[in-house]
Amino acid sequence: MKKEQSIYASTFTWSRDSHGLFDYESSHISKKLFKITENSKIVRAGNETHIQAHNSELANSSLLLSVNPIRYHAVINSAEQESLWLALRNYKSSSQPKTYTLKENDIIKLGRLKFRVCSLNNDLIEPITQEAINPENTENVCRICLCDTNEPNNPLISPCMCSGTMKYIHVLCLQKWISSKLSTKEGENSVIYCWKSMDCELCKQPFPTKVKSGRKTYEIFIAEGITTPYIVLEAMNKDHNSHRYLYLVSFMNKCIAVLGRGHDSDVRISDISVSRSHASIKYEGGNFLLEDNISKFGTLVKLEESYKLSYESELMLQVGRTLVEFSNKKRNLND
Repeated sequence: MKKEQSIYASTFTWSRDSHGLFDYESSHISKKLFKITENSKIVRAGNETHIQAHNSELANSSLLLSVNPIRYHAVINSAEQESLWLALRNYKSSSQPKTYTLKENDIIKLGRLKFRVCSLNNDLIEPITQEAINPENTENVCRICLCDTNEPNNPLISPCMCSGTMKYIHVLCLQKWISSKLSTKEGENSVIYCWKSMDCELCKQPFPTKVKSGRKTYEIFIAEGITTPYIVLEAMNKDHNSHRYLYLVSFMNKCIAVLGRGHDSDVRISDISVSRSHASIKYEGGNFLLEDNISKFGTLVKLEESYKLSYESELMLQVGRTLVEFSNKKRNLND
C-alpha cells in the first residue's frame, strides 16, 4: 500500500498590516495548524488563514502560497502577487538559529528595507593577466581621455548603451568619474557610498556596479586599495531625496559584522523597522553567512517562485504579515 505523503503547516499572522512586516514581539498573533496531504492552497482572509483544495476558491481571501506533496518532497509555489521569503528567525522555538550562505544577487530584507548582494569578494586580488578587449582594433578610444591604450590593468569597456565613438571608456577613467559623483562615509569596518543619480549622461542608462571584461570582473563604484574579504550590499529602497546607497563591509579586521540601527553597528541603517542589532554577517570558511540577531521584524532572504522541501526538513517562510512553518512534526501552537 502506498504511504501517504503529508506535511504540517503552522501559520502565524500578525493582526496589523504594516509594510508586509511580521512582529515577533506582538501578542496579537492568529495561529493555525494544517495537515497537508494533497495539492492545497493556503489563503488569508482578514487575520485568519485557511487551507483549500487546489481548485477551490474562498471569497474575500488572498492567496499566500500553494503546496504540492509528491513522492520525495513537497513543492511550494509562491502566489502571483506575493513573494516567498525565507525567515531566518525562529518563532517561539528552541531550534538553533538559522544561517544562510549568501550568494551574489541575493535579495535580503531587514525590517522593511531590502538589500541586494552586489558582490562577494573572498580571495586576495591577483594581478590582472587576461588580454584586453579588442586588442587588434586600434580605432576604439576612451570617450573621457581620448586615448586608445588598452592595457591589461585598464581595459576599454562598454558599460552602457552608447555606440560609435562614445561606446568605450577606460575602467580607471570611469571609476574616477564616478568617484567624483559619490559621497562616502567610512567606519572602522565599512564604507557607505551615497549618490543620487549614476546614469550615463548620454544614453541615460544606469551604470552597473561592476562590469566584466574577459575573465576579470571590475568593481566600478568601489575605491582602489580595498582588501579582501569584503561584501557589497546595495540598498534597494531609495530615500526621500532619491539617493541610492552602497554598503561595503570589510572582514579584514574581524570575522563578523553587525547590521542594525545602533550606533555601534558596523553597518548602521537608520530606519525604525530595523532593530539596533538586527542581523550579522559572518565570514567563515570562505563563505559569508547571514544570521538574525533576534530582531523585532526578522531577517528575510527572497526565494525563487518555487521551492522543493524534503519531508525530513523544516522551513520557515514569510508571506506578507504571515509566517508559515513547514515540518513533518505536529507543532503545539500554545508553546
